[in-house]
Amino acid sequence: MHPVHARCSGAKLVQKTTISAGDQLIEYTSHSCSTQSVSRRGLFDSPPLCILFGTCKPPPPPAPMNVCGSICTNSCNDNAGDLPPTSQDCQTIANAIQIFQGTQNDTFTVAANHLETLTFGTCSLFFENLSSASIEYCFSSLSTEGIEAGDECFPPVQPFSSEGLCTGSKNLWAVGAAHS
Repeated sequence: MHPVHARCSGAKLVQKTTISAGDQLIEYTSHSCSTQSVSRRGLFDSPPLCILFGTCKPPPPPAPMNVCGSICTNSCNDNAGDLPPTSQDCQTIANAIQIFQGTQNDTFTVAANHLETLTFGTCSLFFENLSSASIEYCFSSLSTEGIEAGDECFPPVQPFSSEGLCTGSKNLWAVGAAHS
């Protein structure tokens, strides 16, 4: 069992798949995270007023916000334990992303308050949606930003950390690398 990023409290496994990339097997997991925010409804959206005013129909879901290539801020922490992952394991995931990018769309959508993780050996590259709406992200950005966040926090950097995190503007999302 792999630890889930610290901000994904109350994590529940939604999906677990193994992806073959060349001769490597990469584990892909999706977790739902609990949220402390409660969505509010308007006065006229609650029965019986919505019946009276004809406002009971739910609005269509908004299109996912695309944050591919968006700027994020790197930080280091020890949320994944005491040891960093090995750089070779993180690089294996990055190489696997290049392989399976050619066979599928470069973007993926992450539901609100969900965490997507690719794991190999001691390393996990992850994308966490901290917002209340779906977010679209790119595998190429996951690879690039995850590896760069790790490079700032893992050996030969001293002192090293177990997690490199790159947080997007307004803290709506984060991408990074961590010890699995």
